[in-house]
Amino acid sequence: MKLSVEAITDADALDVDRMRPWLAEFLADHLRWWSAAAGRVWSTPEIEAHISQHELVERDVIEMREACAAKDQYVGILRDPELIGVVYAAQRTCRYLHVPVGVVSWVAVDPTRRGEGLGRALITAARTWMDAQGCQLQEVFVTAPNLGAVEMYRKAGFAVVDHRMLAPGVQTAPTR
Repeated sequence: MKLSVEAITDADALDVDRMRPWLAEFLADHLRWWSAAAGRVWSTPEIEAHISQHELVERDVIEMREACAAKDQYVGILRDPELIGVVYAAQRTCRYLHVPVGVVSWVAVDPTRRGEGLGRALITAARTWMDAQGCQLQEVFVTAPNLGAVEMYRKAGFAVVDHRMLAPGVQTAPTR
């Protein structure tokens, strides 16, 4: 059975309880990579405490729910029959080229369903939405150690054009 991505405009259609663990995993992975690059290697309990203290999962849930009703944002989901994947994209103006650009904010797929091409289907749906919005550029930010995502985006037609680089600065006590 072929699954199709459904555009969501009603936040109540999102299964945020199912998404929360995916968001927490995403944030934990990225905080692990970013803290290491910044010379502040955090343990798993420290990362979990940071996510909880700053309500990072809830911040992303709120952002996703608000995006559902926004005309310049897109939320697409895959169900089989429960939620198995979600993509969030937005439109903005490129500050340098001054053209409409579509930005993939994030893609999340049920960990038990990874490797089935669901992420690619979500990206394709977001790119189709961006085309319909007249976006002349499409971009995604991906953390370099996330090799699976890097390869997925490359296969979807994205190319590396610059690198975000981090280096340790003044070492102060982290706010966790």
